[in-house]
Amino acid sequence: MKLLQHSWSDMLVLDHIHQRMHNNLPDETTLHNGQKFDLLSLGLLGVPSLADTFNDITNKLQELKFDVGDYICIKFMLLLNP
Repeated sequence: MKLLQHSWSDMLVLDHIHQRMHNNLPDETTLHNGQKFDLLSLGLLGVPSLADTFNDITNKLQELKFDVGDYICIKFMLLLNP
């Protein structure tokens, strides 16, 4: 549990990048009650000023053909990073 406590924010950002790249996760979605929900802001932990940096990282990972195997390896590295 300590491993996850120390790396949850990094894991959230990594998961959001992965879902965005491989499952076409939109930046915004509409809830059933009509309210707009900004998924990009959630993925950036409420710091929307990082959106450009986030998009740059996503583009670079796409250029590198970041795949599921890479995602799993990085996830383990984040978990095991002291």
